[in-house]
Amino acid sequence: MKKNLYFIYGLMILTLASSCQESEPQTETPPGTPTGVYLSHSACQTRKAGSLSEDNSKECLVFTYRPDVKVLELTHKNAGFNCCPDSIYCDFDFSGDTLIISETEESALCNCLCLFDLTLRLENVAPNNWFIQVQEPYLEPTEYLQGAIDLNEQPEGELCATRDNYPWGNY
Repeated sequence: MKKNLYFIYGLMILTLASSCQESEPQTETPPGTPTGVYLSHSACQTRKAGSLSEDNSKECLVFTYRPDVKVLELTHKNAGFNCCPDSIYCDFDFSGDTLIISETEESALCNCLCLFDLTLRLENVAPNNWFIQVQEPYLEPTEYLQGAIDLNEQPEGELCATRDNYPWGNY
């Protein structure tokens, strides 16, 4: 009886050992691949604090391209988030000549929305034509800030959209 138990335990151990697989090693981004990083955001811009821009009905993506280092610096002006967004995150999806920036917040801790300026930095960006789309948590997909830029012709500029819904405009 003892021999049978040892045999069964041995089979169980062999089965468990053979079913475990090593996880794939984490791969690093290949050199020269475009990458993006979210750097910071402003404080909540309010009328009371006097920090709202003159025309807060405009949401803009202001860009500056530095071809010598292939860096594209972006400021997303008047991005709409919760007034108390615990943390703000950005994901960057590069696909061919398209860049999709997905902005999210960890928690919506207050019952209000607010405008923020986000600072982003993209590296290893080729001086090409790019289609950029910014996806925000409080806009429908048809309202996303998006447009084409040609970094060869215009290394500095902005993409803007006029907003008339809360929190943009005269609220």
